[in-house]
Amino acid sequence: MQPIKLAVRCLLIVVILAAVRPAPFRAGAEIRHVPHDYATIQAGIDACMPGDTVLVESGFYPENVFFGPYDITVASNYLLTQDPAYIANTVIQSMAPDLPVVHIAAGQTRAALLCGFTITGAMGMQGNGVRCSGTSPTIAYNTINNNCARFDGGGIYVELGSPDIRRNTITGN
Repeated sequence: MQPIKLAVRCLLIVVILAAVRPAPFRAGAEIRHVPHDYATIQAGIDACMPGDTVLVESGFYPENVFFGPYDITVASNYLLTQDPAYIANTVIQSMAPDLPVVHIAAGQTRAALLCGFTITGAMGMQGNGVRCSGTSPTIAYNTINNNCARFDGGGIYVELGSPDIRRNTITGN
């Protein structure tokens, strides 16, 4: 990517995140591009420090994702464009059916953001689309579908937390 285009894109991310996230950015926060810089979403998350962003290109990502211990943003290009096609075309599908597709369980605040994905394909005991355990992230603008739980929370399951869940489509769970 040309340096000027990259700089403009980074500035746009900062402006949009400032409007969406309540917490200030860490000085020197990084944008981790998947799959350009990291092959998987989890690899991008694992490289993060507080305030970083994992920006995921459209594609199919067969993995289960665990947010690390920091308030970070994990988002598709929907974050930049508000084009719902990015939600439909950026799919995280469970590869370990007994685990949540996305598990956020490290004490995150509302400054942690999950945004702009289709989250699908988990089958297990509970909390299989998105599971929040002892955490209060922001979960916004996702499609969470076709996840199955034997007990509770096929789509989203919350225990001991108070996440901000808004403008998601949750169906067929």
